[in-house]
Amino acid sequence: MKQVKNYHKISLIASIIITLIVLVFMLSGTSCTKIGVEKVYVIKANKHHSNRLPKFYNKESVLIYFRVDSSWLYEPMKPDGWHKIGGFSEGNHHKSSARITYQCRNGDEIHLAGYAYVNDTSPQQDRSLKPYIGRIRVGEYYYCRIDRMAGRNYFDVWAVGYDFHTTVDCRAGKGKIGYLLYPHGFLVDHDRIFPVTFIKQ
Repeated sequence: MKQVKNYHKISLIASIIITLIVLVFMLSGTSCTKIGVEKVYVIKANKHHSNRLPKFYNKESVLIYFRVDSSWLYEPMKPDGWHKIGGFSEGNHHKSSARITYQCRNGDEIHLAGYAYVNDTSPQQDRSLKPYIGRIRVGEYYYCRIDRMAGRNYFDVWAVGYDFHTTVDCRAGKGKIGYLLYPHGFLVDHDRIFPVTFIKQ
């Protein structure tokens, strides 16, 4: 319990520092996306992924900077799932991985959740591996830092333009060197745009 409290304190300090860096870039006339290398990932209509090749990644933490695009909205459908924004695996991503995901509700709401595979167990088999983060706004920029630490996955999310900061966690699996996980989702009837920056920690 003490370790979790310490993590929350550290994550709050880190988020304040990163937000201050963003403000310095903005005030200097430089786009805040220049902190990392922003890429625009496009998932075509009725496709699951953006055809980006996997990239080797050997860290236990990643910072993801993203904008919620209006193309993420879609009409209610069944079955519906959680669409992946990004994250990383340790070995096969269906064995051990952690990602930040979103779901559209009522056609106009975007909700975030963590999403982890733990030693071959999926979030569909264990709902605790899909910790709910909260509702966020279309058009806004957010940071999500994912940390694997002491057998837990931590998802620390905060907004750049308004007061929103939430940290959730779940169990983590045991894996080896893996790869970055790019935007991926269920089928919808239109193209989706993902402006995403992956920043090594």
